[in-house]
Amino acid sequence: MSRALMLCCLLALLAGCGPTWVNPYIASPREEDERFDSDSAQCREAAGDLKQAYEDCLTRRGWERQD
Repeated sequence: MSRALMLCCLLALLAGCGPTWVNPYIASPREEDERFDSDSAQCREAAGDLKQAYEDCLTRRGWERQD
């Protein structure tokens, strides 16, 4: 297997290792994905490099972290 392919496989596996955020107030999976993308971008901009501020921002918007 080529090194590039192995690296891509490793990155794909690691990408799925982060926390999952869910919003119990949104029934549609598509709407949940769209809202999370929007909320996440706004929280990332507001929080900068501060992870806890980012997570607090998402929580205030109704998101719950599931590890």
